[in-house]
Amino acid sequence: SASHLCYVMKVVGLVSGGKDSIFNLQCTVALGHEIVCLAHLEPPDGCEECDSYTFQSVGSSIVGLIAQCMDRPLVLGKIAGAPVAVESLAYETTKGDEVEDLTRLLENVK
Repeated sequence: SASHLCYVMKVVGLVSGGKDSIFNLQCTVALGHEIVCLAHLEPPDGCEECDSYTFQSVGSSIVGLIAQCMDRPLVLGKIAGAPVAVESLAYETTKGDEVEDLTRLLENVK
């Protein structure tokens, strides 16, 4: 019989405030992983629902409450870039692309 190795990981929960990111957090916990903190990219000031190719921003106003309910620290960043590199699935570092905002956010988690 094949044996399955199960690794319990400490993870950062990327949360948008929408139902899909909450469901993802639930699945992560159900699989036995530990969510050590939440991370979220906020839209630019004055923009409640920004036109982002990658990130949902409409639920940003409740992300702090989600972290509070989960008793987890919240690391915030801002969406400053724009969807630049959208022609290919093979992403490479692209100055000004909104994916670079996610990279900076995760670097701040460390």
